[in-house]
Amino acid sequence: MMRVAVLMGGPSPEYKVSLDSGVQVCKNIDLKKYSVKPVIISKDGRWQIPKGYYSRQIKDGSAEELIKKLDPETPALPLGSALSRLIEEEVDVVFIIIHGPYGEDGTLQGCLEIAKINYTGSGVLGSALAIDKPKALEIFSFHKIPVPKFIHLSNKEFSRTKETLDSKIKTSLGFPVVVKPTSQGSTVGISIVEKETELNEAIKLAFSYGDEIIFEEFIKGVELTCGVLESVKEGIIPLPVTEIIPKVSTFFTYEAKYKKGGSEEITPARIDQKSTKMVQEFAVKAHQILRCEGFSRTDFILKNGIPYALETNTLPGMTETSLLPQGAKAAGISFSQLLDRIITHAIERKEKKRDGI
Repeated sequence: MMRVAVLMGGPSPEYKVSLDSGVQVCKNIDLKKYSVKPVIISKDGRWQIPKGYYSRQIKDGSAEELIKKLDPETPALPLGSALSRLIEEEVDVVFIIIHGPYGEDGTLQGCLEIAKINYTGSGVLGSALAIDKPKALEIFSFHKIPVPKFIHLSNKEFSRTKETLDSKIKTSLGFPVVVKPTSQGSTVGISIVEKETELNEAIKLAFSYGDEIIFEEFIKGVELTCGVLESVKEGIIPLPVTEIIPKVSTFFTYEAKYKKGGSEEITPARIDQKSTKMVQEFAVKAHQILRCEGFSRTDFILKNGIPYALETNTLPGMTETSLLPQGAKAAGISFSQLLDRIITHAIERKEKKRDGI
């Protein structure tokens, strides 16, 4: 039986979301094929790796409770000791479900690569490219995927250009304008600015999450997302497109994503066949050109028949009601089967590398 360690938590603002996803992965993984171990990385980077594995169905319990049931005395380990522990225990696959910086930007993937520990999802390059929103938009645009007009700004550049920034935004992008950090997920730190007087607060919020921000043309249209699954044997397959209707805000905010009743998701989306095909083709293309692996989910705004790509998520939410599992379900793939496909891809990739294919 293969041993899977589900890695959750981490230092990003999406810590709790990651724990929720991690618990659902542990509860829904096929325990006839895998034994599973929950692993929490604290906000200060310490790893809780319990002794033992679950090999029977897991019922209710928080991430912390699942760890305590396996090992009440689980120590908090620094990175080096944690990696050594995973190697000693001969973990077959690490299932990464850490959102945002550290888990989704290639840092963690690099650590696991150095330690020669197998893991799910995108590698270092794909993770780093996808989380860098301006870089991803530049790559999309180069490959003829429509994107919103945008301005990328560092903290240093802001200090030099803030006197003329309002005018530049008004001329190049217009109002309303979207302001967000360049390397966060789950719409963390994002604002839609309706007028110039609101701009400074939005900039301050975005810079509180990093040294670089992005201003994006606001495109009013249908919010869509499309996941893809990858298999070494079958290639990259798009899932049905999901339409997102925010209920508590004008766009798909963090609150709309995670608050009960915050949004309505409809799969398949209520759009015409031509638009559906374009969104799916662009989602597959985005996955390829960003060098993503295993699975990803790309968000779009559809306006006048044109799908504008906003970003690609290499580690989207993984609860049963999250968008990627919803798309998989509409394709006839259960949550357990989705997890199995993701793990299988990681195993196939390792075998492919070993065989030099």
